[in-house]
Amino acid sequence: MKEGDVTQRLYDTRPYIVNFDMAAEGSLSKKHYPKKSQGRINDGFVYILSGKARYNFSDYCFDVSSGEVMFLSRGSVYSIDILSDDYRFIFVNFDFSNSARSEVFSGLTAKSVDGMFHRILEKWRMNKPLAKEECMSHLYSIYVEVLRANSRVYVPTSKQRQLDSAVQYIAQNLANEALTVEEVADAVGVSESHFRRLFKSVNNISPIKYITLMRIDRAKELIRYTSTPISQIAIETGFAGVYYFSRIFKKEVGCTPTEYRDEYSEYQT
Repeated sequence: MKEGDVTQRLYDTRPYIVNFDMAAEGSLSKKHYPKKSQGRINDGFVYILSGKARYNFSDYCFDVSSGEVMFLSRGSVYSIDILSDDYRFIFVNFDFSNSARSEVFSGLTAKSVDGMFHRILEKWRMNKPLAKEECMSHLYSIYVEVLRANSRVYVPTSKQRQLDSAVQYIAQNLANEALTVEEVADAVGVSESHFRRLFKSVNNISPIKYITLMRIDRAKELIRYTSTPISQIAIETGFAGVYYFSRIFKKEVGCTPTEYRDEYSEYQT
């Protein structure tokens, strides 16, 4: 995949997250001269804890520094110049539904973003049950902050907190088949009509569509990494029956749950 004009910016494409891979903390120094990458296996967000660096692509480059968030796209090839005595960061690897251009994001609320990245790192390191799901929830919160930082739509801090709470509430209640947009709006203390308008204006997706995609994301993880029967996965991800689940899954993913398992399963007996 070439960088530059071939791929669009993340805010323009707004892909959805289809898989959470891992989180880790890293550092580089001037004594270390990174070789040019061979192409990233995953998409990733990188939060700069301290220091400065320059990322050089084939036809452009950008500088990053403490407090900023960088997006590195799957397949991108680059080299790194360390511009400070030390360069520390937290990176989160995942997969988007389609590709976008690597770029750096400034203007985020550093305190909230810092907390999100550290919570993901903590959950991933502890490796407790549902750790991946909790990481996915925080990852979507980071994604929303990244999109918001690049958006011309101004959202007051109080509304940002409501949206963050809504995303977390949805993640915690995906298995509830009866989950409704009205229930989510009630949980964050706003009217349903106001919540629908606010959610879509900021995220460019309706809340009900977001719930469906989150359920599909969770189902794909269960299909890929467990031996849980497809009928049980339908129940655990909040779908009203296996036939409805299979129809929605094929519509969003392009294949049936069974075909997806045959192609991508990494479960080892």
